[in-house]
Amino acid sequence: MTVSHLSHVFLSYARADGSFVSQLQSDLQAGGITVWIDHEDIQPGTPDWEDSLRKAIRHAAAVVLVASPSARGSRYVKDELRIAEMYRRPVYPLWAMGDEWMDAVPIGWGGTQYIDAREERYREAIHELVVILEKLNTPADAAVAKPEPSSLQSEPPRNPYKGLHAFRREDAGDFFGRSRFINALVEALQKQLATGEQGASRARLLTIIGSSGSGKSSVVMAGLLPQLQRGVLPGSQGWVYIEPMVPGQHPIEALTLALSPSFPARSLKALREDVEDDTGRGLHLLMTTLIAKPEDKVLFLIDQFEEVFTQTVDENERKRFIDLLITAITEPQGPTIAILTFRADFYDRPLSYPELGQLIESHHMAVFPMEMSELREVIEKPAQLPDVRLTFEGDLVGDLLFDVQGQAGALPLLQFTLDQLFQRRKGRQLTTQAYREIGGVKGALANHAEATYAALPSEDHRRLARALF
Repeated sequence: MTVSHLSHVFLSYARADGSFVSQLQSDLQAGGITVWIDHEDIQPGTPDWEDSLRKAIRHAAAVVLVASPSARGSRYVKDELRIAEMYRRPVYPLWAMGDEWMDAVPIGWGGTQYIDAREERYREAIHELVVILEKLNTPADAAVAKPEPSSLQSEPPRNPYKGLHAFRREDAGDFFGRSRFINALVEALQKQLATGEQGASRARLLTIIGSSGSGKSSVVMAGLLPQLQRGVLPGSQGWVYIEPMVPGQHPIEALTLALSPSFPARSLKALREDVEDDTGRGLHLLMTTLIAKPEDKVLFLIDQFEEVFTQTVDENERKRFIDLLITAITEPQGPTIAILTFRADFYDRPLSYPELGQLIESHHMAVFPMEMSELREVIEKPAQLPDVRLTFEGDLVGDLLFDVQGQAGALPLLQFTLDQLFQRRKGRQLTTQAYREIGGVKGALANHAEATYAALPSEDHRRLARALF
């Protein structure tokens, strides 16, 4: 019986299992199941092999994983399963060979239900698989969008996506995808503040290190700080929070400006003199005046801490700033907690300042690229907020996930693309047509820059833009 609504079934397998797969393909087709298999359906000379696989899985109703010891170690099988996860295509493992199930599937798939098709169980397994595949629903990209409720049609949705801007504290409600990392940061702070931890080796310091575009600033500003201000640690809702600072060319001046809202009665000149007093303890002493009880804390964020090394020109000022910081965060029973965000490609710079380098080495956490489930949260969770309520057409979410993989600065690019899709939305739906028009994740920023350049009012403006960029 031919299943008319079924596009095709994608077979994921290791090349060493080719003879089994050929028999499987023949038997599935005899059961009315259309099968897509790479050695037949990818033409010789195809320039983008991975994109061809993506399209095949995107248009598949399901993926059948031919599980075997060879499949367990196959890079191609892992890539295909990853793409199937992006597009949320159901995966049906068919155990073809091997004595132990755990030795026949990639890591992470051991707990999945399977159909045992080994040896004499093969015929019964094929019948069971065909029955399952016949019951599949229409592929997602053929689904018809539901009409918007009338109560939503008159209310324009709020844009929850930030484009190229970092998330700030006021954006905490729109920030998703880093829950596990934020919990790890909270736990690290909690350990540092545990009773009896003091001295230089137990500095009240947390350095978040990651590559450019990894979301270091956002995870602190919209993740960690709001959690602390809500009281995730005992008493943290009552801590004093200094305005975040970026060091720039003159970090002590930047520090003074960040402190000034907390000392409204002092002039900037007087405040700077207090910071730079002769004892070298100026920052610590100022922070101490802000607390009401000995157990209270004062937390301040130094964002883009690498600027102390890349922007600050005066070596004496750099050393004074570093000394002020170290003294404040290592003072026994002192109140000061410092959070630093730091680009990984400048990690060697603090090594020239041994005390600082050792503190960062023992008090840092690395921001790793998001897992696929976390990236999906970044895309979908903001759209589900009550004042947003956006939908995604067809397989648009899968397309975004596929195109963002391996991209340098993936998170800003993804946010920028989502913002562009929002600007071009159809009602409350982000559309695949708009995604194609902006050039996808890879082309969105470049196309926007080209359009901005073309819209400049004169050749003089364009000449200046070329000189700057």
